[in-house]
Amino acid sequence: MSNSDIQKAIDDLFDLSLKLLKDKMINAFIPFGGIKKISANHFYTDAFDDELGELIEFLKEYIKLVDQFISNPKQKTRLLVQMYCRIIENDYQYLVIYNLLHMLNGLDIDWEFKTLRNGEMFYCEHPTSKIDEICKLCKVHGLTIGKILKNLFKADLRNSFYHSQYTLLPNGSFLNTRFYSPASTVKPSKKIYKSTEIDSLYHQAEYFLDNFFRRFCAERKRFKNGKNFLFGDNKSICWNPLTNRWIFNSNNTKF
Repeated sequence: MSNSDIQKAIDDLFDLSLKLLKDKMINAFIPFGGIKKISANHFYTDAFDDELGELIEFLKEYIKLVDQFISNPKQKTRLLVQMYCRIIENDYQYLVIYNLLHMLNGLDIDWEFKTLRNGEMFYCEHPTSKIDEICKLCKVHGLTIGKILKNLFKADLRNSFYHSQYTLLPNGSFLNTRFYSPASTVKPSKKIYKSTEIDSLYHQAEYFLDNFFRRFCAERKRFKNGKNFLFGDNKSICWNPLTNRWIFNSNNTKF
C-alpha cells in the first residue's frame, strides 16, 4: 500500500461526496453524539477538534523523542507503536467517514456508530467493528477507504501492545506473546513485526491522519462563510465568525 493509494482513497471519498451530496456534506462535519434536541443558540462543541489538536501535539512531542533514539531500536519501536496506536484508535476519522458513507448510501446521519447484525442494532465500539462497517458501506460506490483502513489496522499488534503481551527483540522487532496468555479467549498465532514494518505502519498511519484531516478541514472551511446551511431534516446551521462557533437558528430541534 503506497501513499498514493491512501491519498486516492481519501480524495475519492470527498470528491464523490462533493459531487452527490454538495452542501449536505456539512451534516457529516458537525458531530453531536447522542444529543437529541438542540435549542436556539446552541453552539457546536469544540471537543472533537480539541481531541484532534491534542493528538497532533502528542505526536509532535513523541517525534522529538524518536529522533533521540534513532540508534536504539527497542526504544524507537516502543515509541512508534504507541504513536501508531494513538492514531489508529482516533474515533473522529471513523465517524466522519461513516457518516459521509451513510449519506452517500441514502442512510440517516448517526453519530453513535451502529451496525445491523441479524436484525439487531449493535454499537461499533472498537476499531475492528468500525472498519468492518465502513468496508461494508464502501461497496455501493466502490470506494477503497475501508480497504485502506483495514490494511492500516493491525489488531494483533494493537491488542498485544495495549495488554502488555509482547516483548521486543534487540533489533527492535515486536513479538506478540498473547498466544501464551491463559486469559485470552482467542489465541492469536505467533507474530513478529520487524522494526522496518513498525516504522512503515506508523508513517502510513501518520500520512493517512494528516491528509484525511487536511482534506476534511478544507471542505469544512467552505461552510464557514456566515451563510445558513440545511442541517438535519429542516433546520439550519451557520458559522459565527465573531464567536468562532457553529450556531443553530431554531428551538427544540430534533435529529
